[in-house]
Amino acid sequence: MAVVGCGGPKWPPTYKSSGTVTLDGTPVERATITFYPLDGQKPANATTDANGN
Repeated sequence: MAVVGCGGPKWPPTYKSSGTVTLDGTPVERATITFYPLDGQKPANATTDANGN
């Protein structure tokens, strides 16, 4: 038995980001952040942790 594959999907490049999401000076847990590329590609999402990071 042989298994042949064509490889996985081509994933877009990833980039690091950093910062803290706050509301009235308090970190926001489980906030969803959406990044919209200027070139019209699909947006990316991130979710903050308990410290707003």
